[in-house]
Amino acid sequence: KSIYSKFGINLPHDAVAQRSTGKLISKTKLSKAHPGDLLIYDGCAHVAIFTGIKNGKYMQIHASEPKTGIIESPVSWSMKTHKHFLGVYRVLKETAGEIAVNAATAHIGKITYSRSSKKRWNKTDCSGMIKLAYKEAGINLSGNSKYLKTTGKSIGTDYSKAEPGDIIIQPLPGYPEYRHVALYAGGGKKIEVVQKGGDRIRMVKVNKSKTLDIRRVQ
Repeated sequence: KSIYSKFGINLPHDAVAQRSTGKLISKTKLSKAHPGDLLIYDGCAHVAIFTGIKNGKYMQIHASEPKTGIIESPVSWSMKTHKHFLGVYRVLKETAGEIAVNAATAHIGKITYSRSSKKRWNKTDCSGMIKLAYKEAGINLSGNSKYLKTTGKSIGTDYSKAEPGDIIIQPLPGYPEYRHVALYAGGGKKIEVVQKGGDRIRMVKVNKSKTLDIRRVQ
């Protein structure tokens, strides 16, 4: 309740009542959750905030025992068998770009780099990640980075005009027709798929000197 009040959202004090404020996303699948979604439990009148995936584990922030206070910990039980779990609820209203960023953020970590046309979150490349992220926002983008570099409209290279979900276009050494593409996450950071240092989805600071263009999907 205290955290959401900072966004101008007043949640009920009771954990079970808080679900009436948001939209049910799933009763069993944490893979549908975005950072900031509520995980609501009935039997113990407990609520947690989903924070994403770290080292392959679904993570949550919640108030534990009085001596422990507020902690971040893995969601250690099965959503399908936990009889008191009511579901994943989304409180914050998001733009398509914000949904895409939250979807990508939830999958930060190790993957298998693949240029296959059959993209999955654990097996994709830079353009595939962006397509998967926007698919969760109900937008189907087509083509690889060669085509994504002309998707939407250009807003130039000024990051002060960039919004979460904008597509960052960078050069791809050795492949003049193609580009490396990333999602602008806000706050001067981007989410991208990289191979150097191990295949993974990561969030890092943007490189302004290597930015060729910033594209807005909507």
